[in-house]
Amino acid sequence: MDVIYVDSLFILNAVIDYFILLAAARLCPHPPRRGRLALAAGFGGLYAVISVLPAFAFLRFALMKLLCGEAMVLIAFGGQGRLLRTSVVFLAVSAAFGGAVWAISMFFNGFFPAQPYIPVSMPMLAVSFSICYLAVSLVFRRIGGRAERKLLRVEITLSSRSVAFTALSDTGNELHEPVSGAPVITAEAAALAPLLPPGIELTGDAETDFQLLAEDAALRARLRLIPYAAVGVNAGMLLALRPDRVTVDGRAAGAHFVAFSPNTLCADGEYQAVI
Repeated sequence: MDVIYVDSLFILNAVIDYFILLAAARLCPHPPRRGRLALAAGFGGLYAVISVLPAFAFLRFALMKLLCGEAMVLIAFGGQGRLLRTSVVFLAVSAAFGGAVWAISMFFNGFFPAQPYIPVSMPMLAVSFSICYLAVSLVFRRIGGRAERKLLRVEITLSSRSVAFTALSDTGNELHEPVSGAPVITAEAAALAPLLPPGIELTGDAETDFQLLAEDAALRARLRLIPYAAVGVNAGMLLALRPDRVTVDGRAAGAHFVAFSPNTLCADGEYQAVI
């Protein structure tokens, strides 16, 4: 009779799942939110423990494994968009990793009978993961046909209201507030709407919206009209405001203005702002 140590099984699977999720985050790409990745990995480790119990053997069916994988993706990346692509990447990395472990185990240890888990050492796991991560990275980067974008998680706080969204890091972004010189984050108006007082709907015209928001005494001193120009776009004005706090990937970012873009910044919704 095989003896399975529950704590070792949980820790081993949770660690593996964490790095597979981290690989999926890098390849998609998503801003890696470590707490959510750890929670999803913990769920995967718990699933592994429960599935070896005789009463829950049905959890080892392929459909149940797919449902567990999708649940892990939702826990780790829910609300960040592109879930279908993320799910495919996660499953691809998982399959590549499982195949690599199986192949390397057979090469060094010979064939072993089917069982709920593969008995392998940590060095073998590390080698297997490195190989499959490299292989899947090359495949998805070739399929993508574009340079990897650097995405950041931005949170804006104004009074008692706050919003969070994904921003594209653009090293060529030189938009600044003219008086203070503070950098400007340009975000889709819909993403910033929760910062505004209830009942206010922007028109998309910067000067009109400036007058509309200036009627609120608490906002009046925070508002700016910022001139901008872009390739293929006529020069114009952007409505911007100075929030109380800006954090980027969980770190305070100093003084910033946030500008309301009347246009969608990314057609597929991968990000909602440019920083």
